[in-house]
Amino acid sequence: MMKKTLYISDLDGTLLGSNEFLSPFAVDTINQLIHEGAIISIATARNLTSATPRIKDLNFQIPIILNNGVAMYNWQTRHYTYVAELAASDIDIMGQILREEKCTGYMYALNNEEICMFHNPLYTPEDQAYFNKRRSRYEGRIIDMPQFSAPDSQYTPFYCVVFGLEEKVKRVQARINSTAENIYGVLNKNVYADDYFLDVFNSSVSKASTIKMLADQLDVDEIVAFGDNYNDLEMLQAADRSYVPANALPEIMEYADGILESCENDGVPKFIFEDFHKNF
Repeated sequence: MMKKTLYISDLDGTLLGSNEFLSPFAVDTINQLIHEGAIISIATARNLTSATPRIKDLNFQIPIILNNGVAMYNWQTRHYTYVAELAASDIDIMGQILREEKCTGYMYALNNEEICMFHNPLYTPEDQAYFNKRRSRYEGRIIDMPQFSAPDSQYTPFYCVVFGLEEKVKRVQARINSTAENIYGVLNKNVYADDYFLDVFNSSVSKASTIKMLADQLDVDEIVAFGDNYNDLEMLQAADRSYVPANALPEIMEYADGILESCENDGVPKFIFEDFHKNF
C-alpha cells in the first residue's frame, strides 16, 4: 500500500525565489502533483494578506498554515479554521518592553477575518522601510497607536513583529522570552536583505504543532518538511523526514536529512515530484 505522505514547505527561501514569488515551473509542478493526489501544503511566517499573491495560482486541497503556526486557513472555503489569539495582558507586557527599548512593534489583528495592522511610532529607517512596503497592502486597515497596547475588543490580535538589525531584534527577543509566559519571540533572518524579523505569538503554538494538528486531521502516515530558516527548525526536527535547499542557513542544514537544489533552482518541487512518483 502506498504511504500517505504530507509534504509541507516553508515559502521564503524554500519555495519562493529571490523575487519573492514562485516560478512557473514550481506552480505547474505542484499543481500537477496535487492533481495526481499528492498531499501538499505550506507552513509560512507570512500572514494571509502577504502569502496570497505568492500562492494564488496553487490549487491546494487541504488547509495552509500561516504565521508560524498561529493560523490554519482553508484554501477551499476561504475561511480560517484555527487562530491562536494573543491576550491583552501579554500585548501590554510586550508594549512595555518596546517602550523601554524605543522600538517599533507591528501587531496584526483580525476584524471579521480581515487583517489589520497596528503600529506604534516608527523609530528607525528599517521601521520606515518595513512600513512603506506594507502601506498599500493594508490600505484603510492601518491603525497608528501612540503606544503599543491591546486593541479594542472588535479586533482579534494574533501576531506581532519587530523588525530591524540583528543586535536590536535579538535584544528584544531575549527580553520577551525571559519576561512573558504566554508569548514568545522567534527569530527569522530576512532572506532578501541583511536584517531580521522577530515574530511574536502565542507560546502554545508553532509550525510544528499546527502541522501535527493538520497531519492528525488528514490521518497521514508521515510528514516530510522543507525549510531554510531559524523559524523552520522545530518543524524540521519534528518531521519524519526533513530537507533544506542549498541556500538554507548553515545552522539549519545540520538538522536536515538531505540538502536539495536551491530555491532559485526549484529544489523542493523537483524533490517532491521525484519522491511522490517513486512511491506512486
